[in-house]
Amino acid sequence: MRIYLSGSMGGRFAGEVKAERAEATRVFQKYGLKAVDPGAAEEHLWKNTKKAKIKLNMTRKIMEIMIWHDLFLIRRSDALIVLTGTNPSDGTWREMCYAEQIGIPVFVISQRRKTEELMGWTTVLVPKDHTFSNIEEAAKFISKRYKKDHEAHIAYFNSAVKNNKQSKKKSIEDRQKIESQKSLDR
Repeated sequence: MRIYLSGSMGGRFAGEVKAERAEATRVFQKYGLKAVDPGAAEEHLWKNTKKAKIKLNMTRKIMEIMIWHDLFLIRRSDALIVLTGTNPSDGTWREMCYAEQIGIPVFVISQRRKTEELMGWTTVLVPKDHTFSNIEEAAKFISKRYKKDHEAHIAYFNSAVKNNKQSKKKSIEDRQKIESQKSLDR
């Protein structure tokens, strides 16, 4: 299952952003989830020192290309998580709306929103059980609540792909694993 990492980057220290995303990637990996990090693809635009700030004033052309790529990544993801839920950026809001429009679940990391100390549209419109204090809670929830369904959908998708023998074989194996797991769960 692929989780798109959303959150404020511009105006923040590059080292802080990289560390935050590396931690999310590490935790997701522990739960068998894959992080999709647009920052990893964009970091060549950042200065490479610990105290370097990510620019807020990119050219329109660069921003258009980044948005085009980010929308592509969101479409190829199975969920979106906002790592900076207390202070989302302009881009983060738009990514959240886009994900919701195309039916991708949105999760938010923000202790202040979880406890409703910070009240706003995000606090109300993102379901309470999709708001977390930290990345570990979020990964555990996503893995428990969404991962099995995702695997079943992938198996179904693979069986629908007619021109891919490898896909069909894998789909049959995946379905057998899911059915065997369901039998054990009963």
